[in-house]
Amino acid sequence: MELELTGDELLATLTAMANPHRLRIIAELRRGRVHVSELARRLEMSRPLLYMHLDKLEKAGIVVGQLELSEDGKAMKYALASGGTNFTAISISLGIIFILAGAIAVIVWSYFRLQRHRADAVAMAHYRKLAEEAVANQQELRAQLAELTAKISAVEQLMRDVG
Repeated sequence: MELELTGDELLATLTAMANPHRLRIIAELRRGRVHVSELARRLEMSRPLLYMHLDKLEKAGIVVGQLELSEDGKAMKYALASGGTNFTAISISLGIIFILAGAIAVIVWSYFRLQRHRADAVAMAHYRKLAEEAVANQQELRAQLAELTAKISAVEQLMRDVG
């Protein structure tokens, strides 16, 4: 039975699934109900971290937890929600696609930002080179101007002497 989700429900579901740890939890729970301690061992994850992810999945209606009494005390068992969202391979694939699309968007944005910074750095190096050339040309022009001033002074002196 395929369930129709509203946009908000789909967003909440995909947001809850938008984490590699939670996708691993969902994949493991597809095998059936399991105690938290066993699930933590299978996933090689600390129980506090596992509880945090299970809480997010439970709030999104993806998994359900049930407190059971065992021989050694109370224990939580989790399973995929049967009346909730239908977790076919397509819905999990959609979650993965959205995660990948977001990651690709961030990578592309970062690439173009880096290229802009590189272009700015190249432009600054070019402007610095132009400024150094301008300073060198200015010093050369001052030397030529001083030389011309000396020649003009010499010509003026010759004109006074002749005239």
